[in-house]
Amino acid sequence: GVSWREDGNIICSTNKNGVEVRSGNDLKLIKKINISGSVWSAYSVGDTLITKVDNDDTYSTYIGTESNPQHTLLHQYEGVYSQLSVSDSMIADIDGASKQLMIYTITGNHLYNIDICDVSCPIGVHILPAGDSVLVSDWGDEGEVRKYKLQAGEHHQPVW
Repeated sequence: GVSWREDGNIICSTNKNGVEVRSGNDLKLIKKINISGSVWSAYSVGDTLITKVDNDDTYSTYIGTESNPQHTLLHQYEGVYSQLSVSDSMIADIDGASKQLMIYTITGNHLYNIDICDVSCPIGVHILPAGDSVLVSDWGDEGEVRKYKLQAGEHHQPVW
């Protein structure tokens, strides 16, 4: 994955053992950040680094810094890879095996889970700009997208 940083540089997953910080139109390598495992997603918000890493089909979401990228394990699951989404204030992470959407603060505090059991194979998530809802894509037979409100509660029906 690739994402923009606040300083205008980009951060790129290298898939094997790290991410790279690159700059400018020529994508000049500025720094390599070593991370154990295959990095599928990497986001940078201020000094915070959020990554999703694969170690033999066990996916782990970490929060840390560039100097200590795997400082705190937020979540770990086995099964099919699913994305995460990061905004300035929150992290939305999908556990495809349990069909849960986990919501964290940008500092890694767990807020609540959203049950997305109506999605057969959840793979993609995107926090919408207003920060009050997310889109979840279904990699299953229908290939649908559902919108969920970001609110704590036991059962969530999709908005659409």
